[in-house]
Parts: sequence; C-alpha cells; structure tokens
Amino acid sequence: MRSVVGEGGTIDEAIAEALAVLGVGRERVEIEIIENATRGVLGIGRRKARVRATIRAPLRDLLAGAATTPPARAPAAPDAFTEPRHDRPPHDGLAASSAAAFDAVAFLGGLLRDMRLDVRVRSEAPNGLVLDGPDCAAAIGRRGEVLDALEHVVNRVAERAGVAERIVLDGEGYRARRKTRLEDLARRLAERARRRGKPVTINPLSPADRRTVYLVLAAERGVGARSLGQGVYRKVVIIPGGVRRRGGTTAG
Repeated sequence: MRSVVGEGGTIDEAIAEALAVLGVGRERVEIEIIENATRGVLGIGRRKARVRATIRAPLRDLLAGAATTPPARAPAAPDAFTEPRHDRPPHDGLAASSAAAFDAVAFLGGLLRDMRLDVRVRSEAPNGLVLDGPDCAAAIGRRGEVLDALEHVVNRVAERAGVAERIVLDGEGYRARRKTRLEDLARRLAERARRRGKPVTINPLSPADRRTVYLVLAAERGVGARSLGQGVYRKVVIIPGGVRRRGGTTAG
C-alpha cells in the first residue's frame, strides 16, 4: 500500500499535506499520528505535527459507508479503529445508527494511543465524548487547542461515515470552565470599552469561543463587536457606542 508522511503546524494541516501528495480524498486513507506539534520554549524545541497516510481499501469502504455490511453485524475494525486498551463503555451517548457506521470511541482511543497519551474515552449523552486519565491535560492543550483539533478530526471522519450529529469532546470539565472564563472576560472588556470609549481587542479565539463571546456582548448595552483576521482563529474587537460592523455579533 502506498504511504506518505505529511507535516504541518497542526495535525489537520499535516493530514491535508499528506492527502495532497497522495492525490486522494480522506476517505481513501488510514491516518497514523506520528508526532503532535509542540510549541517549544521561547521558540526552542518547536516541532511540527507529523502523520503517516496510507491508502487502505478497507478503511475507504468503511468511511464511505459501504452498504455491504449488515447493520446487525459488527464490522471488522482496521488498524486505525482497533479497540483501546481500556474497557469501552456502551454507546449510550451516540445514536445507534451512527454508532453502527462509525465507532467514535474506538477511533479517538486509537488516535490518543498513537499520540502516546494515557487517556480514556467514554461516550456521554446526547452526542459527546469525554476524556479522562493521567494525560488528559495534554489532550486538552493550551487554551483547548489540542482538544479542538481532536474534535475537528473526529467530526471530519464521522462525516465521511455518514454521522449526522456533531460530536463534542470534553475533558475534566474544561468546556464549562472555558465558557465561564470567556463570559466573564467579555463582560469586563465591554465595560472597559464603554468607560474608555475606545475599541478593545480579544486575542484570537476559535469559532466556538467567539460564539460564546458574541452571545454575552449581544446582551451588553452600548457595545458592538466584529471579527478581525482570517482563518479559524480570529480576534474579536469590542466597539463602544453600539457600533456594529460587518462580521459583528455573529460567530464569524
């Protein structure tokens, strides 16, 4: 089977590079995480994310949702979907039809194993996956960047398998704590913008974090907001006087 190694600033970028070299879609390959990206200290020791992409027919058939597998029969799992070493809980948090097409718990467990992280995965209603274990903090990452990347990869693969529901990842209650901190930050900076009469900028946020901030600002009097920048992570500018510009008050 043809195999290539891709590199990038994130796991997703490394996968995209490998797919471009192979000239095939994501559903045609099996992905092995070789190394996660690290920032290093003061720029020293920084490393790119590295993945190995291998064209693999069984994986292609699985991700394309081949209709040849009877629903009542458990499909044979290829290497990337092997059972995690930890006991796997029942799929009470994922729709039965989706679980039959794609085993998110097993897939994410294998992904974390490849990252050399000792993290358990369990399903949580209605469509969540929860992480816990000794290396959970590393799986969350700074400001949740690793957790967001893992969630993105899981959902991309799930979409290929025909899963309609979006899967949400969390660990150690991180999402709730992050939401509370962002809400408090948005209120404080809105007050600062009103008091000083000058725009205030929040550092780049993910789309989910921007939505949290926009919801808070929508309830604040005398301020508006807009996104600044390109790509997934963008800054949010809080504008005094209720001025709303293009891209504001929505999770853009």
